Amino acid sequence: MHRGPAACAPAGGGSVHTRRKGLHAVKHRVYVTGWVTVAALVASVAGVFVCSEVTSAQEAAAPAGQYKIGVVDRKKAFDGYDRAQKALEDLQADVDARQVDIDKLSEDVLAKKKVYEDNEATMPAEEKEALEEEIEALYRTYREEYKRMQDEIDRQHARLIKKSRDEIDLAVAEIGSEENYHLILEGDPKSGTDVLYYSTTIEITSKVIERLNGSK
Repeated sequence: MHRGPAACAPAGGGSVHTRRKGLHAVKHRVYVTGWVTVAALVASVAGVFVCSEVTSAQEAAAPAGQYKIGVVDRKKAFDGYDRAQKALEDLQADVDARQVDIDKLSEDVLAKKKVYEDNEATMPAEEKEALEEEIEALYRTYREEYKRMQDEIDRQHARLIKKSRDEIDLAVAEIGSEENYHLILEGDPKSGTDVLYYSTTIEITSKVIERLNGSK
């Protein structure tokens, strides 16, 4: 008894995608919560970042009992970071190229499936069985390539995010040290921090973006 290839053929072709968005929306998966601090920032409480060293110069920068506080929206900093955005564009181009290969594999499976369905009633048993095996083999190749490409895209994306995150955190730390900040908070409301409100007068995200893009 032949079970046919219908269950193993891709419906309408495959699409290599990030785990939360489709392939062609890879740029929209770059915003992650739970950023990890590096360099001269350490977590004081959830989402609160403190300059690692408070020097005598920093203490002298503000009147006794007062502290210099800044807020950085790291999602906004990422959006304005030219090198990170260029890297995302390059990744998207790679994704689009890989999608062409996946689509070709999908088309091959669907073409063989159509031959099977059009000729199933008159096809000799041996020929039918051989075609079923060919379709299943093509589909296995499709699935393996799909997973391999998806895993590689995810690895590249994770490296890009980590590198950009580390560079943003380093820029924040440098500004904090150079400009005598005692405390720098995460200002992205979706980051899960405890900051409910802050005045834009203490936001220094634009300074971080300027530094990341090569101007101080």
